[in-house]
Amino acid sequence: MNQTTVDPIAAGQTHIGINPLKTSVNGRCAADAFFRTCTVPLLGSPSTLKDYMPFRFIHTADIHLDSPLRSLSLRDPDLASLIGDATRQALIAIIDLCLEEQVNALIIAGDLYDGDQTSMKTARFLATQMQRLHEAGISVYKIRGNHDALSKITQELVLPPSVKIFGARAEALELRQNGFDIAIHGLSFAKPQAPDSLLPKYKPPLPDAVNIGIMHTSLAGASGHDPYGPCNVADLHSSGFDYWALGHIHQRSQHAGQRTVIMPGMPQGRDINEAGEKTVSLVTIGDDRSISIEERLTSIAQFERLTIDVSKAVEWRDVVGGIETALVEKRTSTRSMMGGIASVPFGWVMPDSYAFPILILAGLLGGFAHIAMTLSFRHAEASLLAPFEYLAILWPILADLLLFDMPISSAFLTALPLVLAGAALAAIEGHKKRKVVSASENFATSTGKVNE
Repeated sequence: MNQTTVDPIAAGQTHIGINPLKTSVNGRCAADAFFRTCTVPLLGSPSTLKDYMPFRFIHTADIHLDSPLRSLSLRDPDLASLIGDATRQALIAIIDLCLEEQVNALIIAGDLYDGDQTSMKTARFLATQMQRLHEAGISVYKIRGNHDALSKITQELVLPPSVKIFGARAEALELRQNGFDIAIHGLSFAKPQAPDSLLPKYKPPLPDAVNIGIMHTSLAGASGHDPYGPCNVADLHSSGFDYWALGHIHQRSQHAGQRTVIMPGMPQGRDINEAGEKTVSLVTIGDDRSISIEERLTSIAQFERLTIDVSKAVEWRDVVGGIETALVEKRTSTRSMMGGIASVPFGWVMPDSYAFPILILAGLLGGFAHIAMTLSFRHAEASLLAPFEYLAILWPILADLLLFDMPISSAFLTALPLVLAGAALAAIEGHKKRKVVSASENFATSTGKVNE
């Protein structure tokens, strides 16, 4: 059947010493352990005591890493910046969860990237996160979906050996965990279009093993999703696989039946059409081969539609007040925002030796400039100082270009004519007032001479 068998005890390069006087309770090793070596583990090899515990993995899909947000960037640059980085922060949250829970594997059921992604910044970021899992002895099993079928990153990026990307021909990887076999089946999209069911192409489930299938599919169809690799849920339940790790539909769902079929949804929404909390599945396969599912929050920002009753509003301020109250109540009850706050320490990047003194200098100069601008109002009218306030917007842009090598955003280019127009109007207004003040002084002087 052209399957690959991995014996973790033979293949592993990390050795664990066990105190024979200790025993295990409910399949969880209670033995004292010490690590004699800790070299690079092979795919499926043990590196910690988690290899003597029930098999556990994180199941996610449709991350759409660094997906472009053209509509949001035109409407609100700040919101675009937040959401544009949210897919990265969501992936970081997933990796952190894998490390915290000491899982055996991360399963990504397609669409890790968004389209024919060629950004090397995305590639470097992904490689860094995969390396974190590799160093912890956590394997990654990934298939390509309709969005990342032709991704050049997949073809060009060198990932750690613990990352397995299934090809366009069905494969089944067999590994042994805590006394029983686990078979992981995968099949990637060969091209973005997949009008026919992929289920018949998968290899049959291995007898006496826990079979996990990874598939990117639209199932029987879903609103807002084109048909890709369509199949019936009933066929998945009757296929003999114990767990189906699905991807493609962005809304989470669990399909009841004799087997476990999970569509985890996406871990981070990108617009109002992807509203609500976004999560991943933490899956545990027990010693008795039972499967338990835990839903874990990953979304950093959350979109929601609010319905507000304004039938009792008398004035506009009542409408505005009702909207503000509803927003505050929703924000208070939203777990994703708390997740975003908690992820700040993990998303922080320490400035290097070049950027750190520049940031300190920028803070000092900004503080002095603010003080100087405040003191200037003692000596001149606000209309005379307005041009300087408008021009102050240009200095951070120049700093981004010259010091931090950051491109000018399209939003700034759109606002630039307004900034220059405001500065010009303020300068004209100030010039007129100076003329009026000068004329008044001359008139006062002439009046004084006549009185004399």
